[in-house]
Amino acid sequence: MQKRVLVIDDDAAIRELVSDILTSEGYYVIERNSAEAGLEKLLSKNKTGDNKFDIIVCDIMMPGATGFEVLKKIKRSKKIDVPIFIFVTASKERSDLRTAMESGADDFITKPFTAVELLKAVKAQEAKKEEIEDKLLKNILVQKKRKSEEVTSKVKISGGQKFKTDDKLFISNVNNSGFVYIKDIVLIKSLKDYTKIYTCGKESYIVRKPLKRWLSSLPEESFQLVNRSEIVNVDFISKLIKLPNNTHEIILNNCTQKVTISRRISIKLKSQLKSL
Repeated sequence: MQKRVLVIDDDAAIRELVSDILTSEGYYVIERNSAEAGLEKLLSKNKTGDNKFDIIVCDIMMPGATGFEVLKKIKRSKKIDVPIFIFVTASKERSDLRTAMESGADDFITKPFTAVELLKAVKAQEAKKEEIEDKLLKNILVQKKRKSEEVTSKVKISGGQKFKTDDKLFISNVNNSGFVYIKDIVLIKSLKDYTKIYTCGKESYIVRKPLKRWLSSLPEESFQLVNRSEIVNVDFISKLIKLPNNTHEIILNNCTQKVTISRRISIKLKSQLKSL
């Protein structure tokens, strides 16, 4: 999946340099020339997910608001998850660099910098985030295994069982539980022997059932396997966006998860959904 990067810097030459380096490595880069413009992009109400970024590369000292204020407002906002945040600064003063890290940034690089230095910082933070997410996932799976009551017997899918859209399940997790209508399931992601269910109510549940068991039980007219690890409820598809690498991204109503599909699957979906 193509990673999205927001570059915030009042210096056009620096924005162009960062954009060229990261674009050549396969990242999708959007530029903004001020802290205010960057925050406007990040905090805008956008159902397509165009305001979601995996990485932010931000200058510290800019006319108007500073990079510190950008990071502070992101952390305070309930609208977005804090992405990887890397400061770019012309200052080499230890006090400034210490302030940058104490503000909660993941890393910083000083101007002037090389392509190697920028990519090293980005790749290192991506690896660190991935390691943390892997550990969190493992902890979740261990908890689910130890507490069988977290997924009740009512989500058991027997061989040959076929759900209808108006059927409902009762799912009980550590943090949330309740009835889930089949028609309200937007997306199902594979987690090996488990799956994660996303609903239109923006709730999510982890269930100890493999993806193929769901596929054989869900209504075929609504649920489609769009890649090796994800089933999508086509009734929630709002848009298909073409990506530069000849793949497409599905935009789902009431779900911010990114789903990448091949050109072949996009053609199949478009023929199925006359409105697209």
